[in-house]
Amino acid sequence: AAGDPSIAGGKAAHLAQLRAAGFRVPDGIVLPGQLLAGWRVGEVPPDAVEQAVAEAVAALPSVALAVRSSADAEDAAAASFAGAYATVLGVAGTEEVLAAVRTCLTSADAPRVSSYRGTGGVTVSVLLQPMVAAEAAGVAFTADPVSGTDDAVRISAVRGLGDRLVDGTANPEEWRVAPDGAQRLPGDADAVLASDQAAAVAEVARRAAEYFGCPQDVEWAWCDGAVHVLQSRPITALPVPPSTTLDGL
Repeated sequence: AAGDPSIAGGKAAHLAQLRAAGFRVPDGIVLPGQLLAGWRVGEVPPDAVEQAVAEAVAALPSVALAVRSSADAEDAAAASFAGAYATVLGVAGTEEVLAAVRTCLTSADAPRVSSYRGTGGVTVSVLLQPMVAAEAAGVAFTADPVSGTDDAVRISAVRGLGDRLVDGTANPEEWRVAPDGAQRLPGDADAVLASDQAAAVAEVARRAAEYFGCPQDVEWAWCDGAVHVLQSRPITALPVPPSTTLDGL
């Protein structure tokens, strides 16, 4: 059921599918949107929600958790909602998790989400995962989001957690990984990855694109000598690469 977007939301469903396919994905427990739908903002959580959160916290490793929104329309082929819904990091204990879950639910009512979504409602599930002790983290695009070409994987990487990349507070190291090798792109960012690490990130991203059958935007973390997948979503509105031939010639 965790692999069904209608039950678990797009983000959690994609991760569940990848985990079942053998990718390194952190453990996770999904609080389904159907369970959370009755919890109105500002009210005491229903007993069923409070019990589910307590059971999830007890079942997961006793480390800080990432509490992540997973909406039914999120990470879809036509709309990614990238960065729109809330994620709360470093959460510990049932009460903190409940507060973070409410933050995720209320993020669905933010003006930017409503504007992007347009008319129609949304069902928000919430994914609970142990925090990964990331030595480096970032994003990998299996097609160039500017040109649309898919001949190389573009990687942005920062030291530690990837939230500094998402919120724009860190200047990332950039890599281009093509079949002939990994190339660190010019820039003033500190070195983060070695070439073999960049190649490993690119390989995981390519495998995710092959699994889903379309170019992917993959969030990843490097931990304990391996690439861990934190999110994988289609690249939406990918431009058509420019033609190198002229019609009729």
